[in-house]
Amino acid sequence: MAGSGAAQAQDLYFAQPYATRLHTNPAFTGLLDDYSLTLSYRNQFPTLAGTFQTSQLAADYRFQDQTSAVGVLLNVDRTGSIGYTRIEAGSTYAYHARLTPQLSVSAGAQASYGNQRISYNNLVFGDQIDNNGTVQGGTREALDYAPVSYLTLGTGLLVYGERFWFGLAGHHLNQPDLGFRTQTKLPLRLNLNGGYKHYFVRSTVKQQYREISLSPTLSYTRQGGSQRAEAGLYAVLTPITLGLLYRGCRCRVRSSPNRS
Repeated sequence: MAGSGAAQAQDLYFAQPYATRLHTNPAFTGLLDDYSLTLSYRNQFPTLAGTFQTSQLAADYRFQDQTSAVGVLLNVDRTGSIGYTRIEAGSTYAYHARLTPQLSVSAGAQASYGNQRISYNNLVFGDQIDNNGTVQGGTREALDYAPVSYLTLGTGLLVYGERFWFGLAGHHLNQPDLGFRTQTKLPLRLNLNGGYKHYFVRSTVKQQYREISLSPTLSYTRQGGSQRAEAGLYAVLTPITLGLLYRGCRCRVRSSPNRS
């Protein structure tokens, strides 16, 4: 009798969840009542040869009826030493409804198409190295890791007012297969998030909006066998927004092993 378990693919992660709102919860689409454009970049393990570099471009727009909003997401994920690249492009939609004069709700959905591949240009195999340690010629290794394409779906719900918000999101509902040779599913990612905004200054003078505020935030994410909890503080001094985040927990969730 031997133990076995399903392999799981790695997901994209950004250290500032509220700076990447559409990635956190599609229900955030159109929350600013107008349009927004965001560019995010993360370089993980920069001193190592296998650094992880993730870039994201996000944009959203809320229509004049103030109920419907659409957004687009473009993610590019690279791993230096092995030439791994994953590109994911998707769209989001959110419907906003006012429950009371002080309370609103947003329901959002996301659909993304992704493609991942491995470039062999930077790889050196054992049969390319001669007795002197010199790299010569090509390799006889079977380079049969064909590119993998996939579709991923997500949804989210957000309840918010002028000073607070609380949201729940589920990503990769269909758990797409990202394996090159064997099945490697991208596990369901669940996120709970919330926050409160305290205004010190909030005014509009000569059509110029001015805001000074502080927003404490909380976020909890669970995916596969791991979970993390984060607390943040955001300061707005128009037109500048500053954010500070503390990650309090990033640990494995115990589960009973599969046996075959």
